[in-house]
Formats: sequence, structure tokens, C-alpha cells
Amino acid sequence: MTLMPSTLRKSILVVSLMMAGRVVILRPCFAWVATSRQSKMHQNLRSVDFRYATRPFSCAAPAGISSSSRLGSAVTDQASSSTTTAPMKVNLHTIPVDELEVILKSWGHPKYRAQQISNWVRVQGVTTIDDMKNIPKALKEQLKEHATLGTLQLDTELISKDGTIKRAYRLADGQLIESVLMPYQDGRYTACISSQAGCAQGCVFCATGQMGFSRQLTPDEILEQVSRFSSELAARDKEEQKESASGKKTGGKKPAPTKNHGRSTRLSNIVFMGMGEPLANYRNVKTAVQRIHDELGIGHRKITISTVGIVPNIAKMATDLPQVRLAVSLHCATDEERTALLPANRRNGGLKELMQTLQEYIQ
Repeated sequence: MTLMPSTLRKSILVVSLMMAGRVVILRPCFAWVATSRQSKMHQNLRSVDFRYATRPFSCAAPAGISSSSRLGSAVTDQASSSTTTAPMKVNLHTIPVDELEVILKSWGHPKYRAQQISNWVRVQGVTTIDDMKNIPKALKEQLKEHATLGTLQLDTELISKDGTIKRAYRLADGQLIESVLMPYQDGRYTACISSQAGCAQGCVFCATGQMGFSRQLTPDEILEQVSRFSSELAARDKEEQKESASGKKTGGKKPAPTKNHGRSTRLSNIVFMGMGEPLANYRNVKTAVQRIHDELGIGHRKITISTVGIVPNIAKMATDLPQVRLAVSLHCATDEERTALLPANRRNGGLKELMQTLQEYIQ
């Protein structure tokens, strides 16, 4: 059996498993495999019928930054070939309010400004510091110098006819990750986010798996993917409310309120089904999940973690994240077939150990 074809190949994942409502529902999905790293990423981005891209896409790392760097934080020293280091800035998308309070107090401002700033970023969805209307000018100038509205740089954005948004973000060390926002007709929005830059599992049907592993994402890098979509949806919702209230979309007549008014564009669900194996980055994913729940208000039952079957960390999830949904990619009913598609199957003890762990997980 040839696991790595020389031409583009599509693999359809068709296995679905549900146990007691907690473990897993895996929908049919599609992944593409190509022959080079750059073409893999291109095909991965274009696996949905999108209308346009805002900028051309490139997998090359910026000058002076190694694409294979292993960095532990989103804002850190660049590769040794770089002669200068960018000053560290406060990420307003990810800093906890209590930590921001400490910083503002050291600048001579009252602590309540931290909650105001957080509200502007996460609830109002502002895109510039100047849009924070009740923040004093002096504090705005300090924020412009020492803070940033996110560290993820948008490299490519593709938008489909149904409103799905697919993005490639460039990290501080030049690595690329993907995030997707998926709308549904009932008003729900689901964010599909990445947990690693690359992946070490080597699944033959997956473009990310064939790229190899670069590094783990930090909790902040995971959280920011969610916070960006959440704040953008909040801003869109407020704009639509203003237009509806003013009658711009109804010929001057104010529409009757609906039961979904004010909630129709809220980010409601999170799935860890982007780049990487979430349970291979367990500690950082666990921290990010707790912060998504505590700081962004998304319930644990609205969060799904997908895995190829990292058995030890599935057992940990039962204790650490009991309400978070777990999705397991089975693909095949025999160890021989599954190992051919997912080399991690053998490393994690095969189907028998996986099934036993899942039985214990749902009890």
C-alpha cells in the first residue's frame, strides 16, 4: 500500500462514534495531501470553494526569522541571525484583566480602566486604540506605545459564498497557523482553531500531518484565535443593531424585535480541529480552554477537542475538563488499516487500548 502518493490525493474520513453524549461525533471531512510543503499549505487553504483572498499567500518566513524556530511565547526574541529584538508589548486580546490592572496602576491610572479596555477589545470589538472613546488621551498614547491589539498577523483570508472565513495567521517567529469561522443558518458561529504549528502525528490524509511538527502554540496564541473572531462578531452585531434601530435596512421603519436580537452573531462554539494534535499540547490547550470559558464566556459543553487518540491525555481530560466534548478520529475498524493511515495508532497502544480508555472516560 502506497501511503504517500506523488500526486494530490483526497481522503474522506467517514467514521462516526458517539458514546453517552460525551465522546465523539466525527463528521465526514476532507483533507488534501500534496508533494511539497508550500503546495500542501496552498491546497489546505483552498480545500473550500472561496471567492477571494485578501493577500497573496507565502509560506516563507520573514527575513531574519527561522521558519523552524522553537519559541515558547508569542512575543520573544527572534532568531539568532536577527540583530535587533522588537520590544515586548502587552497583548490586549489575551492579557487577564487583573494583570492589566497591575500594569495600569504602575502607569498611574485607576484599576477600573482595565475593565473598560477589556470591554472595548472583547465586547465592542474595536480595531484601533483610538476607538476607545472613554479612555483618556494620555492612557491611549501609553497603550499605543506599550500595547497591541493582538500578535497574530493576518497573512491570508479567504471567504466562501456561505460566509465561512478561513485565515492563515503568521506568528512572531514566522510560523503559519490556520483558523476558520463557520456560520450556521440558525445563527450559531463556530470557530475551528489550531493548537500547534504543524503536527507530529503523520496522518497520511492530512496536509498538516505531512508538513511535520514545528512547535507548540502557547495558551495566548490559542486564546487569541478565539478572541479575534469573538470580538469581530461582537462588533458586527452592534453595527447591525444600530442599523436596525435607525431603520436603514427597513426603509425607515424600525423592525420588531426577535428572540435572537443581540445574539445572532455571537461566537457560540469552539472546535480544536485546526492545525495540530490538541492532546499533544495538553497543558497549553487546557489552560486556553479554561480561559476561553472564564474570560470569553463560552461554556465548556460548547468546546470540542479532537484527537487521533492520545490515550494518556484522554484519561486526564476526564478529570481536568469533564464537561468539554471529546472527538476521536477512528477512521478504521482494524489496527492494521488504522496504523497505515494514522501512525500514532501503534504508538498509543492500538484500538483496544483506545476503546478501553474511552469506556472509562464516559463512566
